[in-house]
This record gives sequence, structure tokens and C-alpha cells, in this order.
Amino acid sequence: MPPRLLSLLAATALAGAVLAGCSSEQEAQQHQPFDPAGKTLAQLESALDSGAVTSVDLVDYYLGRIRADNHQGAAIDAVTSLDDDALDNAAAADAARADGEDAGPLAGIPFLVKDNYDVEGMATTGGSAALTGNIATSNAAIVQDLVDAGGIVLGKTNMSELAASYGWLGYSSAGGQTKNPWDLDRDASGSSSGSAAAVAAGFAPYALGSDTGGSIRGPANVTGTVGMRVTFGHTSRDGVMPLASDFDVTGVITRTVADQALVLDAITGPDEDDPATADAPTSVDYADDLDHDALDGASIGVVTNFAGDNADVDAVFADTVRAFRRAGASTVRINLPTKYEKLWSSVMGPVGNAEFVSEWEAFMQDAPQGVPATVKELIRASKALADTDQPVNPGRISGYESAEAAAGTLDSPKVQRILTTTMPQLRAQLEKLMAARGVSALALPTMTCPASVIHDVTDDTYECTSDDTYAGEYISSSTHLPDLTVPAGTDSHGLPVGVSFVGPADSEGTLLGLGAAWEEISPFQPMTTPTALEN
Repeated sequence: MPPRLLSLLAATALAGAVLAGCSSEQEAQQHQPFDPAGKTLAQLESALDSGAVTSVDLVDYYLGRIRADNHQGAAIDAVTSLDDDALDNAAAADAARADGEDAGPLAGIPFLVKDNYDVEGMATTGGSAALTGNIATSNAAIVQDLVDAGGIVLGKTNMSELAASYGWLGYSSAGGQTKNPWDLDRDASGSSSGSAAAVAAGFAPYALGSDTGGSIRGPANVTGTVGMRVTFGHTSRDGVMPLASDFDVTGVITRTVADQALVLDAITGPDEDDPATADAPTSVDYADDLDHDALDGASIGVVTNFAGDNADVDAVFADTVRAFRRAGASTVRINLPTKYEKLWSSVMGPVGNAEFVSEWEAFMQDAPQGVPATVKELIRASKALADTDQPVNPGRISGYESAEAAAGTLDSPKVQRILTTTMPQLRAQLEKLMAARGVSALALPTMTCPASVIHDVTDDTYECTSDDTYAGEYISSSTHLPDLTVPAGTDSHGLPVGVSFVGPADSEGTLLGLGAAWEEISPFQPMTTPTALEN
């Protein structure tokens, strides 16, 4: 046989083998089951639309993750209760999709809810074992927004008791101690601890939280997730157990900035049952408007006040700022007036103490019989749990008593001066400073130290010289300005460290763009399964 013919036959055979191999590989890929682990909301939506997965499949998957590592396995204790209707609701979502109903980006996707939100038919405990009989008769406003968008409530998440940690971050008498999925001897900050830990551990693609003085941003920071405190009044608090109404904001914890934008699109807007939302935008489109190149040409104010408490956090922040410049941003060093460093004692503490009793009791006025409906009753019921396996944090009880003593101070000259003069001035001066320095946002470490050691665990490797690692987070709370936290890197122990972007009122779109652009170049890589779970 001529050599050329031999070569031709060999080439033909090789091509056939390659094509057969490609065909087999494509066929294998087509029959490979969809794995929801680590997927974004857009990827989940695409899989649902293509039929690669069903809503029932997703609910089954996340329930399996919860069974594996919530109360057993790693025992993160992030989820406190499950919605018995989740699978039925998922089946209904699948049927609606099969019938050709218009499915939005969140339709058929499960989510978790912090346990200070009302979910119809489930207890709203706020983390208190004394309130396990407080069964909600309707959904909180933004839970309903998500249900209307086709979302499926999977269950409730643990939290610092009644949204205040008093040194026991992520602990509650109802849910025990939530652990950080990245290191089971570290906490998940507070108070939206369970929501952040659950998203980091892959128990759900997103979870609702609330933020008074950093309760979304802190947990997001230490778990390598994304959290945002929106401009005060942009999202409804109706149906959410209050802590201090002049600071309380509802929001969400997600894996990515794009996911954050998608959920904010669904929950942002006015609600006649929450007067604070009267000026909220009637519609937003953060997801479609997300600018992944926002760092190029941006001017960012680098806040220098919050440094020196932990060398690793300082190093991550310095690296982040250098990366901003490499991405085309200009940076301006800004040292804020010292009053912005001490906002707990000057603003948040006095107002929060004055507001809690009347607002919490108003929320509980229709509580079922036998459930504490006054703070006095709550104190008595909390003390009665002292000899149980999960007693109430003694510091939390002292907090109730302190609030009781301050209950008549809301109309005092001091508190009214803070509300009517100090807070508006803090906001106006900060916005004026940003405008004068020509920056579209401020950047600062979300917290000045990494995740702290769980309150009853000893770990000599933990280093933090701060008395309050949340100090920078009080800026947004006290000024009502938006603050986005995104993962920036890890410390020397492999624990996540975040960076915050703070902007003028109504600048959510700008901040989300900066966050999305940062994700494009960030060295931080969220793990599909965090290290503590792999081990």
C-alpha cells in the first residue's frame, strides 16, 4: 500500500477516534447531574430554566447539606428550624415553570431567614428560648417580596439573642452557638451569625439578615461572604423583631456581589407599613446595571482611622488598596475626625437603649398567650432558663435590665439631640467630606480583627488589641449611609478578612459596582466547602 494512502487512513482513523471521544465526553457531560455547590443565583436560574435541575432537587440538596453539617458532622448550628412546606412549595414552583409561567431570577430558588423575621406558621424567637411559642401568622414584608418572586423559604437561622451579642457572638438560648465554617473554634460574629455561616457552608445560596450596628456586615466579613447595609429606609422592617428602629436595616447575605444585587432588586422599595421607607426608590435594577469595571477611573477614599489592632487585617487592607490602584483607581488617604471612631458611646448606645423596650413590646403586643410580651416578662423567663443546657447569656439579661432602666429616656434632651442634631450632622459632614475630596466611596477594613474565638474556647493564637472591632461599622449605622462588605483576603490562619465600601445616600449601585469590580481581581477565593468542613 502506498505510504500516502497509509498516512491518509491513519489520519482518518485518528480523526474518527477523536470525534468518538468528543461525542462520548459530550454525552457524559449531558448526563452528568447538576451540582448546586458554590453556584451563583444566575447559574441556579439557568439550570432551572434548562431543566438541568428542579426546585425540588435544589431543596433536597440544601436539606442534605443541612443534615450533614448543621447539628451533626461539623455541627455548625446555623439553622434552627426548617419550613415543613419547603418541598411542597418547590414542587409548586416546578409545576409553574412547566406551565410556562414567567419565572424571575429568584423563582424556585431556596433561601434561609434570620429568626427575627416573621415567617407564617413558624416561630419568631429572635434567638430566645422563652419565645418558642411566638408563632407568626403572616410573613415579614421582604420575606413576602421574595415569596412573591418565587423564592422558597427553607428555614430559619440562628442569631445572637435578640440581635445583641454581649460578648457571646452568635449564641442564643434557642439555637446554641453558631460556629464559623472556616474554623470551628471561631465565631461567625453577630448578630446575623447563622445566616452568614449557613451561606458560607453551602446550606443555602442566600439568607436574610438584619443590621443595627454591623449585624450583616460583621458576619459576612468573618465568613467570606457578601453583605450590605443599604441606605436607611430602602428596605422594609415590617414583620421583623426590632432592636433600635433608628438604626435597624434589613438585608441579605450572599456568596457574590451579583447575587447581592439580584436579591436587593427584589426587596428594595417603599412599604406603607414601615414609614421609614417612604422615600425608598420605587424600583431598582442593580443587577443589570452592575459595572464590573467600576474600579477603573474611580476615586476611593482610604480611611486610616481603623488600623493597628491586628497585623494580618492591616496587611490585607494595604494589599487591597494597592490592588485598587493597579485596577485603575486613584486613592486618597482620609483620616476621619475622631468622633467617627467613638460612635457607640456617643450615638448608638444611648439611642438603642432608649428605644428597645417600647419598640420590642409594640412588636410583641399580639403574641400568643403565655409568650412573654413585655421586657419584664422576658427577663423573668430568661432567668428561669439559667439551669438549662442553653441558658441565656447573663450579659444579655443585663442588657434587658439596662434597657428597662433607660425606657423613659427616649424623649430626653440628650437622646433627642442625638436623633435630631448629632446624627444628621454626622451624615452631612461625611457626605461633604467625600464630595470635597472627590471620592465616590470610602474604603476601610470591615472589622479590625478576624473572627474571634468562641466565648468558651481558649485559643492563644488569636491576636486583637481592640476593645470593639466593630467601630468602623458604626459609621454607616449612625449616618444612615450604605455600606457594602466584600471578602478581601485571608489572615495567616486562613480566615476571611473583608473590606467595606461606604458611600453617600442612595449610592448602592456605585458600591455594588466597586464590589463587583473588586471580585474580578480579588485574591480571595470562596471555597465550595470551607476548610473546617473538609477536615
